[in-house]
Amino acid sequence: MKKLLFPLFFFWINILVAQNYQNICTPGITFYRSPDNYFMAFRSDSVLPVGVGDTLFFSYRAIRTLSDTGCLDTTSGSILGRKIYKTQTGWFYLFNRNDDTVKINSQATLNQSWRFCPLPANGYLEANVTSVISDTVLGAPDAVKIITLQAKDAGNNNIEHPLNQKSIRLSQHWGLSRMLDVYSVPNDTTFYTLAGKSVPAVGIQNLTWPEIYDYHAGDEFHYIGGASTAGWKTIMKVLTRTDYGSDSVKYTLEHCQQLMSATYPNYSTVHDTVTQTFSFIENPGSARLSRLPGEFMRGGYSAGDYWFSTQYFPYRRQKGVSWGGFLFTPTWNGGDTCWRTGNGYYWTISAGDYTEGLGRTRTYWDQADPPYYAHMEENLVYYKKGTNSWGTPITTDCFTLLSIEGKKAEVQTGIKVVPNPAETEAQVTLHGFNPDDSWNFTLYTYSGIKVFSGKVSSNQFILSRDGLASGFYILTISDRDGAIKGRTRMIYK
Repeated sequence: MKKLLFPLFFFWINILVAQNYQNICTPGITFYRSPDNYFMAFRSDSVLPVGVGDTLFFSYRAIRTLSDTGCLDTTSGSILGRKIYKTQTGWFYLFNRNDDTVKINSQATLNQSWRFCPLPANGYLEANVTSVISDTVLGAPDAVKIITLQAKDAGNNNIEHPLNQKSIRLSQHWGLSRMLDVYSVPNDTTFYTLAGKSVPAVGIQNLTWPEIYDYHAGDEFHYIGGASTAGWKTIMKVLTRTDYGSDSVKYTLEHCQQLMSATYPNYSTVHDTVTQTFSFIENPGSARLSRLPGEFMRGGYSAGDYWFSTQYFPYRRQKGVSWGGFLFTPTWNGGDTCWRTGNGYYWTISAGDYTEGLGRTRTYWDQADPPYYAHMEENLVYYKKGTNSWGTPITTDCFTLLSIEGKKAEVQTGIKVVPNPAETEAQVTLHGFNPDDSWNFTLYTYSGIKVFSGKVSSNQFILSRDGLASGFYILTISDRDGAIKGRTRMIYK
């Protein structure tokens, strides 16, 4: 029996590496993640049979920067390139920015090598299957071929290269589980790791509108913004949520803002309630967000750039969209038929970052019509969702931000309003109240307008509606010096 050990071992290895490893151009979307948490993707937009058993796959068009010309390449694809030629024998031919062929032999066995891609002076990068391991891919174990690279000159001698002894990985069931950006091969050493697939849905998925605008009562968001002649601070707090099936959702939010302007009156405040409705039915805006990382969009003489990351907000997917930031100058208009950024021309760049569960977390707008320039930017600096929070709050609450009556709140007294919401009147109960303190009550609208006020002579009193409109109000309790001792929100139906 011992004599059969080594023959059986090598027979098992040969069977393992000979299995089908051709799952590179699978249906749906495939996401790859870089070490700094940026994403690239592959999506097979069309499939064309070629010859007998061969197939040509086309991916989406991506925006690429050609640093040596200043132009933007909009004809190439994302991480695996614009087109992939698959042969019936298991070879995959991919194409870099120079249209050089990058070859992957999916059926290569252990220690089998081939020419991966060309190098200058008739050199080449050689690929070799150096091992076959059991690796964890998208959370599950799978057989994976380690394909190691080595640079060679025209005489097949080893030469120096940044990719020497670096390796890509080919998973049996999931395709390329570690890969270079084909567009930049062999001049880039950034490796991307397989992060998710949509068919079947496993790992990270494309970000959608319902996931972005997934708020709940009590969620709070703080923003700081600025423009050429003004700056502002804003707090938004979610009060209610109403779902309309899977089509849309409506939120009622407390909204307060402090605006500092370079022009008179230089300082103003807003405190009110607002409603926001988000439709999830496909429309031009949602179609724009559905684009994949780097996907090119053309409309008239504008283009869009799209990126996808988890870099800025921990464990939350983030998607960026820009539009109007690129110009195409045809030859009849004195141009060079080249997509460029708008520098040197009249140009406008608008951008927005959208984050899972946080809505629009960055708004950016730039416009130049030389010699004039305008700029606006607003960023989310703090959020609280349930027990989770991130960032630094602007201040404790809307009252402190807006400084109602110019007094800092010192909350020492408990206030209970029953019923709340109320129809005609409500009973207010104060805890920790001493009648000898001569306190006062004041009722404000959410925009900070005083509705009425009075003296507090007992720890219980009735607050009548007296013709007030339906909506949200703020009840404050203050001492004889005007220092606020307590506050609460109440609603008249």
